[in-house]
Amino acid sequence: MEMNGTAIFDDSAKSDKGWTHDYSSVDTPNGGWIFNNTSVTAGGDVNLKGVAFTNATVTVSNGSLTLDNGGAVPLTGTTVTVNDGAVSVHSGGGNIDLTKGNISAKRDITLKTDNGTVLISGTNATVKANITSSDGDIMITGNSGNSMGVRLVNANLTSINMSINGSAIGGSNDDMASFGAVSLFGADEFHVANTGHGEMNGYVNNYLDLTRNGAIVIGQIFAGGDTNVVFDGSFDIKGDAFTTGAKPSSTYDIFFNNGSSSITFKGGKSSMTSCSHGVYTRFSAYSATHTTNFILDGADFGFNVLSETAPNPGLSMVGTSEVNKYSSGFAFSGNGNAQLNMHTNSPEEAIYLNRLTNKDLLGNFSLNVTNDIGDAIVMLGHTAVNLVNATITGISGTGAGFRLESTDKSNVSLGNNTITGISKTGSGIQLIGNNITLSNGTLNGTTTSGNGSGVVLTGGSNYTLDGVSVTGTAAAGSGIAVNGTLTVNNGTVVKGLATGGGNGVTVSGDLVTDSGDGISITGTAFSGDGVKVDGDT
Repeated sequence: MEMNGTAIFDDSAKSDKGWTHDYSSVDTPNGGWIFNNTSVTAGGDVNLKGVAFTNATVTVSNGSLTLDNGGAVPLTGTTVTVNDGAVSVHSGGGNIDLTKGNISAKRDITLKTDNGTVLISGTNATVKANITSSDGDIMITGNSGNSMGVRLVNANLTSINMSINGSAIGGSNDDMASFGAVSLFGADEFHVANTGHGEMNGYVNNYLDLTRNGAIVIGQIFAGGDTNVVFDGSFDIKGDAFTTGAKPSSTYDIFFNNGSSSITFKGGKSSMTSCSHGVYTRFSAYSATHTTNFILDGADFGFNVLSETAPNPGLSMVGTSEVNKYSSGFAFSGNGNAQLNMHTNSPEEAIYLNRLTNKDLLGNFSLNVTNDIGDAIVMLGHTAVNLVNATITGISGTGAGFRLESTDKSNVSLGNNTITGISKTGSGIQLIGNNITLSNGTLNGTTTSGNGSGVVLTGGSNYTLDGVSVTGTAAAGSGIAVNGTLTVNNGTVVKGLATGGGNGVTVSGDLVTDSGDGISITGTAFSGDGVKVDGDT
């Protein structure tokens, strides 16, 4: 109903304060009244059923606001102010739409749909939709069908504690508009008190066989613009996806759906967890950097990937057809500590990316990956890796613990890192290719059985070891296998051990020195050669 600016309710001049009414109908339980371009001024509780307001102002000065509809609750363009109470909005069979809407309250704010989306969307990154509880909590629950549970676009949420929960049975509209149980796009901010805690949980069951969907989706491909999300305070973000349909590989716990996005954690201790179906990213052809940026502002952050039985790699940031064209992955910067922990049980790679940097991070950085079957850490193709003072550990069953292969367009800088690779039958560490520089730090590679080597170093062009300590242990393979052309400077130390029939150190390439003391090679073998040299040293 168009009100043309006329107030629909005002009890300012009345002694009996508040407004309670049921406008729903037995014949049309999902219907109701929508009042447009109006105002509500109430001095007591407002408790309404079958009512919504668009392009309106709703002010409750002494009491709480409750809207309980059988159908949708459109609040587009509406500003709700509850000075001394709480806000509760419920939809039994439709969406709660706060496009260009704002809610402020002193007490708790609760938004819940039984079968619909909670949509909070601002005008742009500057003019946001604001949901603010000064002394209470924000609780958002969106239970949807084949689209989105909760969708946040240019939204700013502030409260003491915060709980955002989205679920969907599809989690996607189609291939080009992948949403999710919880979908974040644009410039979103989430603020909790220093003593508070925030949580964001997405749950999706893709039994509809929809393509590329996720429990937590950050970004929207082909929509234009980057996605920049700020979590201020301690937050735990968790995605849990599974499928009973025919396309299990198109369902992800956490889906970075565009590339050039940033996620900022300010203060506190926060985590992001993939519970079952891994992490995936997708880039448009117009994405410049293909990088998801994690920015720490006095925060500690843990990224946990647990995809024990998933059909996907634990974390995949680059497609097979794009590996030699793009550098795709993560960048960590700011002030704080970051830890990535992953465990998979898959013949696929546990982590597959070719861009990773922490060079602008002031704090500790560690990557701990275990794959009970296949490769643990894999970086291939057009690699752009710059790691400083990092601790990297990869453990594999039959593959490589840590495998990096770079092209002539790559740039790999590993400075003062501790890199450990362990495999039962594969290679502990493989560093192969061009434009690779290792300065100081240590490489520790171990193969416990089979013919794999503890450490494999294969140089192409511009491959330099500068003051590095390399230790490799193998059984029937070489403790350390050196191939190709490598520059070895400033007292690089190589120690290899073969406990079976292999060699301690096998050098079949050319080692040259252009600075300092060069290289020291020590090899020990139980039945093979301690050091076997076929190339020039």
